[in-house]
Amino acid sequence: MSYQNSRFLRQCFAAAAAAILICFSLPSLQAQEEDTDEDPGHFFQNWDGRIELGYTYQSGRTDRNELTLRAQADREAGIHKFRAIAEYVYGEQKTDAGTVKSSDRYGASFRWRRTLSQYFYTQSLTSYEVDQIRRIKQRAEQNLSLGYQFLDRENIDASVGPGFTAQYNRQIGVETGMNYLATFFQDVNWQITEAYRFEEDSTFLIEPEDTDNYIYRFNAGLVGTMTQSINLSLRYSLIYENQVAPDVERAEHRVVAALGYTF
Repeated sequence: MSYQNSRFLRQCFAAAAAAILICFSLPSLQAQEEDTDEDPGHFFQNWDGRIELGYTYQSGRTDRNELTLRAQADREAGIHKFRAIAEYVYGEQKTDAGTVKSSDRYGASFRWRRTLSQYFYTQSLTSYEVDQIRRIKQRAEQNLSLGYQFLDRENIDASVGPGFTAQYNRQIGVETGMNYLATFFQDVNWQITEAYRFEEDSTFLIEPEDTDNYIYRFNAGLVGTMTQSINLSLRYSLIYENQVAPDVERAEHRVVAALGYTF
């Protein structure tokens, strides 16, 4: 890629990031009206949370144990919506050489959405993860996006949106440093019945100056309510990274059945 093209892409990124930041600081009149309708109260009040614990045991050709612990908290206050997620995954399996780790990952994210109008909102997503199996020693990301909620009904809502992500990546077999990635996300929340709901989201990140550097993340889950506080969930996740260490798989699939407690 020529220096002129590289410089042009950086300027486009800077302009896009500036536009998103302006959107954060200039809410619409409707959003201002919504803000006065409800007192947001103290930030640490009025959170809805749930904890999920999943366990996988496999025997036969492969003996494998895996534990998944996931916590999520949501808060809505006027034009603001917050979501915090923390997850820990650890697994072991027996091989001819002995017991080895098959999973060892932990991470957390914090998302803030701010309504601009009936259809548009801004989003800030901060995340951090460590994954010993995928050789990720440290990965921190800060995303700014402009979301468009094209579907907003009583039992279902869906959004899409472009954005910009600054990523610090320290990964074995991959050059350490900052990456600046164009981002596109979408999500769907569907309350199928009073007892069952479907949650799905995906994100695609790509570096314009090096299109071989891209990441795709997909999550989907079906959550069934057993009692007011207890639920069962079945979740599927996919992570695909095109640039990884030579002995690391590009794609990782995981299906987890978990028991959850809502508070």
